[in-house]
Amino acid sequence: MLLELAIKNFAIIDELNISFAPGLNVLTGETGAGKTIIISALNLILGDKASPEYIRSGESTAGITACFDISGHEHLKQMLTAQGIDCPNNNLILKRQLKQGTKSSCYANGELISLAYITQFSQELIDIHGQHQHQLLLKSDTHIDFLDAFGNLLGLQQQVTENFTTLQNSQSQLNLLQIDNRQKSEKKQLLEFQIQEIDSLQLDKNEKEALLKQRAILQNSEKLLEAGSFIYESIYNANGSVTEKLAQAKDRLNEMQRVDASLAPYLKTLESMQCELDDLALSLNSYTEKVEYDPQRQQEIETRLAEIDKLERKYGGSLTSVLNYRQEIEAQLQNLTNLDQQIKAASQQIDAQTQQINQLATELSSKRKHVIKDIDRLMSTELGQLGMQKSKFITRITPVNSPQAPTANAESIPRYTGGAKGIDQIEFLFTANEGERAKPLAKIASGGEISRLMLALKGLLAGGNRTPTLVFDEVDVGIGGGIAEVVGKKLKSLSKSHQLICITHLPQIAAFADLHFTAGKSMAQGRTITSIKELDQQAKTSEIARMLAGEKITPTALKHAQEMLANSRV
Repeated sequence: MLLELAIKNFAIIDELNISFAPGLNVLTGETGAGKTIIISALNLILGDKASPEYIRSGESTAGITACFDISGHEHLKQMLTAQGIDCPNNNLILKRQLKQGTKSSCYANGELISLAYITQFSQELIDIHGQHQHQLLLKSDTHIDFLDAFGNLLGLQQQVTENFTTLQNSQSQLNLLQIDNRQKSEKKQLLEFQIQEIDSLQLDKNEKEALLKQRAILQNSEKLLEAGSFIYESIYNANGSVTEKLAQAKDRLNEMQRVDASLAPYLKTLESMQCELDDLALSLNSYTEKVEYDPQRQQEIETRLAEIDKLERKYGGSLTSVLNYRQEIEAQLQNLTNLDQQIKAASQQIDAQTQQINQLATELSSKRKHVIKDIDRLMSTELGQLGMQKSKFITRITPVNSPQAPTANAESIPRYTGGAKGIDQIEFLFTANEGERAKPLAKIASGGEISRLMLALKGLLAGGNRTPTLVFDEVDVGIGGGIAEVVGKKLKSLSKSHQLICITHLPQIAAFADLHFTAGKSMAQGRTITSIKELDQQAKTSEIARMLAGEKITPTALKHAQEMLANSRV
């Protein structure tokens, strides 16, 4: 349950701490005192969109902190553990910080979490019923969820939804395959042409580099011949060549080493140099003898390089890219060859999925029809207890009209004509007067009737609702007198299985509170401040008397308040 709520610099709240208790927690106070701000703060801590306007005037930040006891709520603990959030002592502390000019921040037990994630598990903590849910009840597309929640069918509904999504995805894949199939012939011709174009050159990944070297030699053959001949003549063949000079130097050094034997190593070095130069000269001579200008070969190389360049520009920019592209289009061609088999397999898969979802949706529809009898009967009883004895509540079930639904490919498999939640449309019909035909809620229900309809539904759903805390914001809209007392009894009964937080203007409801708070406004340093005060028994009596009589509390009002409190404990 919700243990404590702390609010700072939020709207007209300066700083506020509220400790809640099990059972029925009631918040009263004059209009405009700030009761609804408490609900707004709760909505924000549970993931509602934040606005800088929430920050108290003159402040740069606002903060809301809520502490929950999650003892026994194993499903929620597992969700939190999966995100690395520890809950020592079974306490979960959620914090929302708002700052001017920046996005708000969310924390769970000190760990920064995303707003999307807090929204996922917030419904496990609190179910807030306010005027927004009044409007939801007027929208017929929400009625199917109310019905399935009452009949414990939400799990089966989820299976249908998951199968529907899978079926849609499979149909989309089949559609793409069928588009490919219609374009197969043209695409196949293109791929075959590209493969033939690449294969016709019989490419080798190292070929271009070798051709570029050959072209460079042919283009510079005259320079190579001239340079090679010059080096050969200079080193070996011409008068006064290097080798001739070295031979003379060797003879002189030989004479020297006869006198000084220590010069022998230098003589060996000179002899080695002479041999190496001889080898170099002869090798260069052999090289130049092979160098020749071959215009025909040069043209062949130029033609081959042009062909390779053309493919590179067309298929990737390099020879490696061309060869890689060749492998890719070969795989595509193979896929096109197998396209008929893929379409057949996809169609068979859709047929099986269609059978599965038809089976699940039919089962869900059958169970809904049984549930409808119970919800109609019980709702009529509940509404009778809430002062609408002549009313009639009818749940209408009709087939879904879904022309966009996925279809099976084989004639033997029936088309799935449902939607994400099955093959049914559910709508609640209502009439408050005997003899009048029941009509959709949006057309005939008043504010007070919608409040009681929602309370009746909440009462029926309470048994299967695992959300521990229920919040009712002004559930008393449009009702009063004896009906208000019945509503109070209903809330009191509901509080035996859930923690309830209820904002009300009616003393008949407030009298049933296990814990009673009152909201008030005051001025401090020229600013309006909202405060929340927990009431003891005497203050509770005075507050209910105020709600009965107004600002001037009379002895009669006090006596009436005492009687109401006494009756609420019977």
